[in-house]
Amino acid sequence: MNSTEKKARAWIAKVDGLKEEEIIFNATKTPDFILPDGTKYEVKFLYKDKIILYPAQLKVLRKEPDITVLVFVRNSPAPVFTIPASEIIEAIDSGRKMWRNIKLVTIERCKLQVFLPEHTRRAFDRYVREKYPLGSRAVSLTTVMALDSFLEKEGYLKKEVIDEVNAESHDE
Repeated sequence: MNSTEKKARAWIAKVDGLKEEEIIFNATKTPDFILPDGTKYEVKFLYKDKIILYPAQLKVLRKEPDITVLVFVRNSPAPVFTIPASEIIEAIDSGRKMWRNIKLVTIERCKLQVFLPEHTRRAFDRYVREKYPLGSRAVSLTTVMALDSFLEKEGYLKKEVIDEVNAESHDE
């Protein structure tokens, strides 16, 4: 659980009058938290003026518009915004990609293919652990940022294959 999720769990417990142990935490799924009464929360960190949403998250938010998205900033024990998932989906589907003054950044599905020798892969693993010791709920974003930095530092090239369509065209 990252620091934002820890703050969210503490805030949810306080607001809903629960013990933190009573709140179900989904480390790798949406929503992040489920209460005994079925209330669901997804936690997002506000990067300057934007939140990042991934395809799997959007899929769940579309199916379950009653989920509440809690938006946190650094050094805040409480969310700065609580947004109904239905409002996020409405903003995205309308093409606005804004909720009030927050940009809703949707990350398209992509594959990143990098081939590294074993010793370089181990060096990269060490580099990621040193540079990002707390990790992130958005592991793919953290990994991509670390990989970009590492490859640039080591002088390697990377190859991105975006979407299934591009991947399929290489098979032909």
